Amino acid sequence: MKRYERAKQIMQIRLSTKEAYHPGFFIRDKRLSLKLKLDDFTSLCTPSTLSKIETGKLTPNPTLLNALYQHLDLPNQPTPPKKNWLHPIRHTIYQREFSFSPLNQENMNLHYQQSLVKFSFFVLSKDIIHAKRELFFLEKMLIYFSLDELQYYFLFIGYYYHLLFEGQLSKNYYDLSYQLTIKCKQNEPLLFLFLARHYSLTHHSLTAVQFAYEASALFLKSYALSYVIECELLISKEYINTRLFSTAYPILEKIKNTLSLKDPHYQIPTLYNRYGDYYFALRDYPKAEKMYVHSLTLQSKNEEAITALMDLYYHSQQLSKLKNLLHQLKNSPSSISHPYHLKWKFYHYLINPPLSDSFRIFLQSEAIPLAKKQQDRQGLELYSTHLQSFYEKNHKYKAALHTLKMLNEQR
Repeated sequence: MKRYERAKQIMQIRLSTKEAYHPGFFIRDKRLSLKLKLDDFTSLCTPSTLSKIETGKLTPNPTLLNALYQHLDLPNQPTPPKKNWLHPIRHTIYQREFSFSPLNQENMNLHYQQSLVKFSFFVLSKDIIHAKRELFFLEKMLIYFSLDELQYYFLFIGYYYHLLFEGQLSKNYYDLSYQLTIKCKQNEPLLFLFLARHYSLTHHSLTAVQFAYEASALFLKSYALSYVIECELLISKEYINTRLFSTAYPILEKIKNTLSLKDPHYQIPTLYNRYGDYYFALRDYPKAEKMYVHSLTLQSKNEEAITALMDLYYHSQQLSKLKNLLHQLKNSPSSISHPYHLKWKFYHYLINPPLSDSFRIFLQSEAIPLAKKQQDRQGLELYSTHLQSFYEKNHKYKAALHTLKMLNEQR
């Protein structure tokens, strides 16, 4: 949270003052890229003096400035970043081209620019380890960012925390990015899509649909058809959740016709998941199962389809199929994202009641805390309801009441 508070403070400073590319800006950028510390310059000046120069609190005399530039192999008059240098990067991202090619580096003469783009590409590729490595450098350079750069940074650090299941922190950064988007009078479809995903997870369907439609219209202008389809898939999901079936089905058919021509980003499995959700909501369990199974034949490690099948088998009382599915998962080792892993573990407990108190401990210490952390309202209600039921069956009515109160507060 300290990182977020500092980011918010820097944004307020930048809104009231223009960015200034003083000598210290170029010195810090090069120094950090070379992984040099303030103490490494003691032959030229004290660490305190260098720190003040870098932050613009002290203007060095020409002799010291030249010595620092020579020590860092900087030109006498470094070139400041170009305005709107992020525009081509955004366009690259909209086309889902997440490769840091030399072509992308034409307008990036400073190291922090390259680090910012790498960070965004790593996050979009869900490479948390490499994204985290870029954060140290970016945090040190954040005070120099322009409003456009801050908006871009907030957008992707918001998604970074989403991948870490930090729902509230993720939303906080999205809000900062949104404030700058409004302030700078620019449209950022990726931000609107990320916000739509967040509101979908927290079961704010109307808001999710509004942001998804905004994102879709903007992506369409950029010919980012893959993202347009992703927006439409999310919209159809929310219409199904709110039981607007007659509105959802035409969208699914439209996507199906589009993807029948080509599917470069492998979105057809998700489409069949949505068809499965549609039939599941209508309680047409055979058709829903067929759709989810078809999705799995196209993508064997489709975690969403596997979890949907578990839900379907449990609610349709096909417990033998649920047991077989869980048994297959247990015998097929693969890396599973944490929320899906907990959901599978939850169903294992449901059909294999433990002799001890381990189900309650699992719900209290693992399932409910993660659902709260990532702001997964559906998961929170599912786990809390079963915890309440567990307490009632064991005649622990005070604990059951406390769980119900906690759930209502979260709602």
